[in-house]
Amino acid sequence: SNAAEDIAYFLTLVVKTSKPLVVTAAQRQRETLSEDASRNFIDALITAVTPEAGGKGVLLVVNELIHPAREVTKNVFSRVDTWESLDTGALGIISGGKAYFYRSPLRLHTMDSMFSIANITAEDLPGTEILYSYTDASPALVKAAVNEANAKGLVIAAFGTASAHGGQRPPLLEAADDGVLVVLGNRGSSGRVADRGEPYISADNLTPQKANTLLKLALTVTNDREEVQEIFYKY
Repeated sequence: SNAAEDIAYFLTLVVKTSKPLVVTAAQRQRETLSEDASRNFIDALITAVTPEAGGKGVLLVVNELIHPAREVTKNVFSRVDTWESLDTGALGIISGGKAYFYRSPLRLHTMDSMFSIANITAEDLPGTEILYSYTDASPALVKAAVNEANAKGLVIAAFGTASAHGGQRPPLLEAADDGVLVVLGNRGSSGRVADRGEPYISADNLTPQKANTLLKLALTVTNDREEVQEIFYKY
């Protein structure tokens, strides 16, 4: 369950099909009290055989809710209501043994996605790193990500105002000058980041972990800042 949202979003960007694609997870193991694994698994099967689930990209079905891969995120360590689509809400619900849908995703996915992993391996994907902004954040970590980890792109989990810590800004600007793409997200779990212009790229309302996934795939297509920004607005 730890990486369910990451897996779902990656799949919705690269799998070319209009068939229902459903990911599920659980917070409690099957042998524990009040386990949710069995119910989530059954609800996922119900969703997968529902015709209306097709064409909506990858779905994450948990806790009787049907979430879009792009928006859903895990917020709580142990409760079964941990997964939420905070900015936009769930797509549908499971009720009485049936799946009911109330809306569809508008961002590009699956059949309409430009991304493909047909001819690349995990080792071929460009290196990207997520860096966290906090009081007294060290600029050394930015330099290490670029110089030692050879990152081609950086995602900054910035403050709520979508600003990196002052100590991080000089090495970020230097990295951008050297061709590293720098995406600004926010360290909360919801909210949209406005476009700050050169040299930064707005993560829109993607969480840092999903912005990292999209950035990695975008870099397989282009390393032009404006083109990657457009990708973040479309996916």
